[in-house]
Amino acid sequence: MFQTLDRYLLRSVAEPFALTLVIAVLLLLLEQMLRLFDFVINENGPADVVWAMLLHLLPEYLGTALPLAAFIAMLAAARRLSRSSELDVIRGAGVSLRRLVRPLYVVLVPLMALHALVVGWVQPVSLYTYSALKFDARSGALGATVGVGEYVDLAQGVVLNVGGVERGGRILTDIFLERHGPGGRVVVTAERGEFLATADENVILLRLYQGRLLNLTDVNGTPSLLRFERQDRPIALPPIEAFRPRGSREEEATLPELWRLTGYGAPGDPDGPGGDAVATGPDSAAARAEWHWRLLSTLNFLPLPLLAFGLGVIDKRRDSGAGALLGLVTVIVYHEVMEAGRAIVASGVAAPWLAMWPIYAALWAFALWAFHVTGDRPGAPALTPLETAGQRLGALLGRLARRLRRRPVP
Repeated sequence: MFQTLDRYLLRSVAEPFALTLVIAVLLLLLEQMLRLFDFVINENGPADVVWAMLLHLLPEYLGTALPLAAFIAMLAAARRLSRSSELDVIRGAGVSLRRLVRPLYVVLVPLMALHALVVGWVQPVSLYTYSALKFDARSGALGATVGVGEYVDLAQGVVLNVGGVERGGRILTDIFLERHGPGGRVVVTAERGEFLATADENVILLRLYQGRLLNLTDVNGTPSLLRFERQDRPIALPPIEAFRPRGSREEEATLPELWRLTGYGAPGDPDGPGGDAVATGPDSAAARAEWHWRLLSTLNFLPLPLLAFGLGVIDKRRDSGAGALLGLVTVIVYHEVMEAGRAIVASGVAAPWLAMWPIYAALWAFALWAFHVTGDRPGAPALTPLETAGQRLGALLGRLARRLRRRPVP
């Protein structure tokens, strides 16, 4: 299927693609990991939930990093082939730039399918699970860890303080427990204790060892003291509110579910292709913005090879990195402008065909122009006119600065 030249080009792209993808995802995860640890510690939750939350953030970061890694890899391959004069030899052998990028589109098809699967099905479910874990951490459903020296409200009328913890918080030492209610007050101290599960998920068992129990009753005002070797104290946990069902937010809906939320295809839809929508209002507008955003995020792969080779081929007489810089800036600015268009559509101000698709068309136009200039004019990369103009402007400003320095001060 692939010729020798095609395989060589794909190998040139594969290594930087894998490296960039791994680095980008790791950087995003590391940044979020610090925030999640801070969140879990503040909510007094178990630390191991952070790894589960990061795992469910992975599809979102993968969907963001895939097109960026593909573009950087193709840009790096174009610069390397151009810098080493391999591109000159290839074009001298009669292979055009159009023919050279053809195998890239062959491998982009499965990459786009993977991206569509991630952003269309995996990412929505993962985001919902991430939100559910965050909700459980806030509500205490995951089980709270007891901080040393802190007074923790275990349940209504039950306060616990410990002097130390062992085995990840399961074994407690130097325990102080106070329980108060309508019948009076009970204070318990113990050398150590542990939490045990019961058949009732709403009740946990606190087993105490080597302790004392002081019973302060309101009946006759006489306290009683009890020493014990072991004592079990059942603690009724407060009821935990159930998390909302999936699908109440647009970003948590899969592509088929999102299509139904958009209302496309019903009679009278002013924005729908050949139909109309029963669903109207802010929810429908937000669903349409999300649906078009996911579609365009997958279609973004298509102009990337043209943009990468249009800006990545360098003029060896200058050997400037302006093309790579402009390419990265173009991709970043495109993403930010598309985010603004998505917000406009979600607010109901404009239809996706007016606020989002023209931005995608502008990216295609710029990529086609850059590729045309580089591919059809040998030796003249797309940035050559801009670099020449920049050099002339810099020389002019330099001459003006020298003249100002030579002018005598009155």
